[in-house]
Amino acid sequence: MAAILIIDDDVSVRDALVVILSSNRYDALVASDGPTGLRLFRQVRFDAVVVDIFMPEMDGLATIRAMRLQSPQIPIIAMSGHSVTNGSHPDFLKMAVKLGATQALQKPFTADELFAALALCLDGGDHCLPGKDLTRPEFAVEADLLRRAV
Repeated sequence: MAAILIIDDDVSVRDALVVILSSNRYDALVASDGPTGLRLFRQVRFDAVVVDIFMPEMDGLATIRAMRLQSPQIPIIAMSGHSVTNGSHPDFLKMAVKLGATQALQKPFTADELFAALALCLDGGDHCLPGKDLTRPEFAVEADLLRRAV
């Protein structure tokens, strides 16, 4: 059974994802914010992480980067309820992928969309590799944007 860490500040989202995942033979653990998620991430071996982008204290982008630095190969699915932008604001889901998320889901999403993203991440193919290694010098601009955003 795959162990999935869910990080979201919205209790209803966390609870819904636990029910959906548990009923389909996944072990789901939850955290209500980035720091709590990082503590769990360091203590438990997870097969994948599902993380919200917009959370208080430590947003999902910073959480993704911290996890990616600690465990470069862990599949991370970013999710956000903020609409995709029309060009006047950054597309945070695209930014999350550039910062290391392997998949991105726009809320609301269906259980089938979640399972499809998890299947892609957990099968180990090239499509589940993280977007970019922000520790490399050529990604200094993205890393700087992340530092300013958090």
